[in-house]
Amino acid sequence: MTLRAKFPIQESDIMESPAVHISPAVSTMDAFALRKLPFTQFNKKELSSLYYRFFNEFDTFAIFFFYNAIEEEFGFPKHLKNIGKQLIAYHRFNLIIAPRGFSKSTTISAAFPIRETVYHMKEYIVIVSETMDIAQDFTELIRHELEQNERIEYFFGKFRSKKEVDDSTEKWTAADIICQSVNPRTNKKFSTRIRARGLGQQIRGKKHRHQRPDLLIFDDMESRLNTETEHQRDKAKIWFNRDALKIMDRYDAKSGKGQVVIAGTIVHPESRLNNLVKNTRTELENNRVPVWNMQFYKAAENHRDFKNPLWPSRFGKEYLEEEKKIAVANDDMPGFLQEFFNEPIVEEDRKFKEIYFVKRYQSVRLESYYGERVLMYEGNRYPASVSAGLDLGGWESQKSDYTGIVVLANAYDALRDTYQGFVLEAYNEKWNPDLIIDSIFDISHRYNLVNEIDGSSLYLPWTVETNAFQTLLYHFLNQEMRRRQDFTVNICNEDHESSSKDGRILSMIPVFKTRFYMFGEHLSWLVKRFIDYGLASDMHDDVEDAFQKAHRNLGNPDRDSAKRLNSLMPVYIKPVEPSEAYKGNWIAQ
Repeated sequence: MTLRAKFPIQESDIMESPAVHISPAVSTMDAFALRKLPFTQFNKKELSSLYYRFFNEFDTFAIFFFYNAIEEEFGFPKHLKNIGKQLIAYHRFNLIIAPRGFSKSTTISAAFPIRETVYHMKEYIVIVSETMDIAQDFTELIRHELEQNERIEYFFGKFRSKKEVDDSTEKWTAADIICQSVNPRTNKKFSTRIRARGLGQQIRGKKHRHQRPDLLIFDDMESRLNTETEHQRDKAKIWFNRDALKIMDRYDAKSGKGQVVIAGTIVHPESRLNNLVKNTRTELENNRVPVWNMQFYKAAENHRDFKNPLWPSRFGKEYLEEEKKIAVANDDMPGFLQEFFNEPIVEEDRKFKEIYFVKRYQSVRLESYYGERVLMYEGNRYPASVSAGLDLGGWESQKSDYTGIVVLANAYDALRDTYQGFVLEAYNEKWNPDLIIDSIFDISHRYNLVNEIDGSSLYLPWTVETNAFQTLLYHFLNQEMRRRQDFTVNICNEDHESSSKDGRILSMIPVFKTRFYMFGEHLSWLVKRFIDYGLASDMHDDVEDAFQKAHRNLGNPDRDSAKRLNSLMPVYIKPVEPSEAYKGNWIAQ
């Protein structure tokens, strides 16, 4: 049986019908409740109301007609509603940035073209994806819905290939649909062509009758593979501006003809998509009306606590935490940030390269030897200096900064007149004040040494930035030392920092570049933090700042003392052959 609602209905036809009257409120009923009703049993007034509601409410149209793709369990989230509103507002240039898997493609490259086809709003639609095969997936889905969706046929009539209507030689293919329908109001035939193209393919020249494309959709046209090199990006940019955009019909705001939609996930800092985002933001910051109407979405407000997830019923906090856990385990945090937060990173943009951190040690220990502090490493004693850095954080909420603590050592080899840095301990925790103070005492006790010659103490110096909060901690530490009768904590307050925290951390690049520091195997997490530094705007950097504080005040061991000690313990010095230098025993400062 052929289903048909004979739409659109003229106003003179809007009257009570003997058909079953389902609901007097179909114009306001929840879309998911509406689609559960028998769609063939609406009366004429309800049908007319729904016809115009579907036209004006994109979300209702999508939920009602794409019941297999849109599940009630997950709902129709706010970001898809906002995307739909923008699409049917018929702005000329539309830029939609959203994470992968958040139904932007189904909405933009399937539901929207079908809506424009069934309402006879567009005559020639072109969908561009990374490859022709991907674009064909959308045209095949559209073809399937136009041929098989009973709801579409009931409300808008049967959409057939041109060949079926007038024995034309043209037929539907996977990449090119030319479908005919009849406007019930005017009895005029209406033809819509929908084509699929791949990025960079020939796109100019072909028309549908005399019609140039009046809707051009770019859906995930960029990937890691086609944005890796500057040549690839420049080639895509030229094709986009000089070929793709030039095929468009003249823009008409009322009918929506000449509309361009770009949707995707940012895969490279210099991709076409990200450059459009940056240009649009610059225009907004300068209080200018941007060319592109942009919507920018991330999976959640941030990737620390995943506050305010974009689609909580489907990609809630627990799901995102699990995905982040998998990314960390697979050493692919950049991939996670790119896919879910539109924060792309490429290896050449890393501030701290992985090669800076190739040197590792298994174990070291500090001890006092002839009244001097020495570092025991691989059976040898080396005169050393030590330093601790503290960057105090909060503890009241999840948004508070972390407390970062780093302990460093600088060892001297008198035979080669070279220095080598060691990262001994590091912490990045949300500690309350009591735990912070206890940790300062514990670490001080581990690294404070007693001169066995005269009984004097070799204290671990702590470097702490001077500000109101940290000065208060200094006051509490003094009180606690008096209470404990333990005066072994040596705090060296700094003046207020004149540079930004980011600038101070980046100042460590030349130091790491020389491979000066060796990291213990237990501190691989700290190495990973430096390598990933700057990947995300909301990443805490407290332990990195504590590192530069400790480094700034580390100092070198006294050379005269070192030479004296060297004369006392020649048996402990183990020469390093030049061929072994690459193994990272020592490196000149």
